Amino acid sequence: MNHAREIIEIPCEQIRIGERHRKEMGDLEALAESIATEGLLQPIGITEDGELVFGQRRLLAVRDYLKWPQIPARVVRVSSIVAGEYVENELRKAFTPSERAAIGAAVEAQLGERRGRHNVDNCPQFHGTKTRELAARKAGFESYKTCERAKKVTELGAPELVAAMDAGELSIGAAAVIAQEPAEAIALLKPEGELA
Repeated sequence: MNHAREIIEIPCEQIRIGERHRKEMGDLEALAESIATEGLLQPIGITEDGELVFGQRRLLAVRDYLKWPQIPARVVRVSSIVAGEYVENELRKAFTPSERAAIGAAVEAQLGERRGRHNVDNCPQFHGTKTRELAARKAGFESYKTCERAKKVTELGAPELVAAMDAGELSIGAAAVIAQEPAEAIALLKPEGELA
């Protein structure tokens, strides 16, 4: 049984990182930039004796990139470190492509016209980056084109096509091609009323 406690501030150097199963940390610099901009949205989890349960990437970004001396942490009780690490990382649900396309559209609308304006997304590291590319990246897409393809599927595709894309049964690119086809051509792809 997990009894979560209140959030505490703990010195980063006091947190022990034991044997971990995640070996690829991904882009910690981008995570650090996100934390610097948006704040640390979720505390890390530690045992009562200070061993890390979850949040290794957040800890490394805060400690090694942002150089924060302390980090917000929640003391948790789990059956084992590996169980806590698994639950935190595997049982979460990532956004589907259609959800990320909606996020991209919302971010793009929020950013609006950035040229000549002073805002957090108009800093030097974003010069030369179009708003649509920035929005696509913030939504988790590799490129604006991939984001646009996902949007096209959600706007033009039948619910079954969107569901197939979101489930990973069809790539975003393949779903976008199908979404542009006339209904008669799509019907040929559906043996006995099913999406091929």
